[in-house]
Amino acid sequence: MRATIVFLAAAAAVMGAVSALGFNGVTTGSPAQEGAAALFGDVDCDASVNSVDGLKILRYSASLAVTQNEPCPDIGSTPTPAPTSPFSPTPTTSPAPVQPGARLISLGTIYASGGEIKFPLVDIGDCARISVLASSDGNGALSFPGQPQFLGYTSPDGGTTLISVQPTSWGTILQGGTPGAVTLAMDGAVVALPNLRVALEAIDSNVTAWIWCQP
Repeated sequence: MRATIVFLAAAAAVMGAVSALGFNGVTTGSPAQEGAAALFGDVDCDASVNSVDGLKILRYSASLAVTQNEPCPDIGSTPTPAPTSPFSPTPTTSPAPVQPGARLISLGTIYASGGEIKFPLVDIGDCARISVLASSDGNGALSFPGQPQFLGYTSPDGGTTLISVQPTSWGTILQGGTPGAVTLAMDGAVVALPNLRVALEAIDSNVTAWIWCQP
């Protein structure tokens, strides 16, 4: 009879300890936080729940040492939550769509002593629309000759015979800059040419130019 009373008292103590601790031996969280299997009442992290766990809760309640299978949260402890970043996620932006086959053609740099300069002949047979971009390190104006009537030259045979051309439809011409940094852009000209030799006018400056080709 006495043994039964002791057993019942021990069982009540175990249930009380479990209730007070709120679960599986730690105040919050579970062994899964430390890499062990999460089982309700598995206070020693041996992947099983049995009378040994109850005895360890009793030992903890009596301030006695308890062995556990590490890594395992200490009985009665509050596992530290995973750290979170104090910074808000940086929103991502989608890049502007680029038409398939669009390409940038570099025309290089030419020194202009004064008047018209002609850049190398380049193949634009796949371009239905082009933008011409140019920059100058000089202080003078940068423009298309006879702007906006004249774009440059084309060669019907791809050779040295050149004829002057202008776009089927001119785009928007933008000029600006400051002394030592002059810019010129002609955006979105409609063309139907096999090749093009861009012509520009500048004075005492190095001029660099590009063509943006859109099929």
